[in-house]
Amino acid sequence: MTEPTTEFGNTGDKNIEPRAKDFFDCAQEVKDLKAQLKTAQEAKDKAEEILVQTFDDAGLSQARTAFGIFFFRFEFYASIEAAKKLEGLDWVRELGHEDLIKESIHAQTFSSFIKELIAEDENIELPEFVSTHTKKRIGYRGK
Repeated sequence: MTEPTTEFGNTGDKNIEPRAKDFFDCAQEVKDLKAQLKTAQEAKDKAEEILVQTFDDAGLSQARTAFGIFFFRFEFYASIEAAKKLEGLDWVRELGHEDLIKESIHAQTFSSFIKELIAEDENIELPEFVSTHTKKRIGYRGK
């Protein structure tokens, strides 16, 4: 085994160059695939947005196609206004759910929590610093 060196340059080990090249090539491939994935995700999101609008324009909530069944699904989101974060976290503690809080509450965890509160009491009045919205999405089941 070679002694570690702090110097840059040729180490004299003939295995370093090809293994470094393998690593570099793999790292570059990962970078390229991440870029492709980002582009594909953006295209999918845009296609979903257009399909939601097409469903709305046609007055549909689901459709059977050659590709499978497409249908509306709704995702619920809730968040605490940034300026009222401490007040919001205190409110969650007062409701006895301090276990949700680490340094903060993960957005999906908070959304699920608020959704459960509303399911338990549809008339619950949420504090002003809690904002909610439901996003219409497309679900899909293959043939």
